[in-house]
Amino acid sequence: AELTNRLVDLFIQRNLDDRFLISKQATELICRQLTELKERVAIAERNLQKYKEDKGLVNIPSIREENKFLQDAKLELVKIQAEEAKIAKRYLPDHPRRIHIRSQIEGLRAKIESEEKRMIDLSRVALDYEELEREAESAQRIYKSLLKRLQETASEAKTQASNILVVDRAPIPPKP
Repeated sequence: AELTNRLVDLFIQRNLDDRFLISKQATELICRQLTELKERVAIAERNLQKYKEDKGLVNIPSIREENKFLQDAKLELVKIQAEEAKIAKRYLPDHPRRIHIRSQIEGLRAKIESEEKRMIDLSRVALDYEELEREAESAQRIYKSLLKRLQETASEAKTQASNILVVDRAPIPPKP
């Protein structure tokens, strides 16, 4: 009876030890992954900051941002073109008023073109920035998730209970 009870106790202890070992290995694996991930998060954040500094970004551009200047300039261009059409009926092409209006139109077109080019460049910057930002956020989310899993695993290791239950201990027989 003592031998049987001792075997059951050893079996239960071995089961607990195996579970603890699995938890310990999982904890070590997660710790290694956390170390690597922490470095990835730091690199992603440094890349994001470096990009902001290299591009001189104080406020972050948005791809979907409307450009008020561009809209106003195009509206002004339409007005000046309408005015040119109106005075073209009255004056010859070499008249100073027509020359002045044409120069205004050319100047406005040049401004619109340069602003459109600037907006295209800005949208490239915004795309690159958003990609770096997503990468940094993703690394942070994974890091936080893994950290949470590490805490859960450590908690489980501390509260390991056996899934084996002794219903009845072996009694000493009354007769041999």
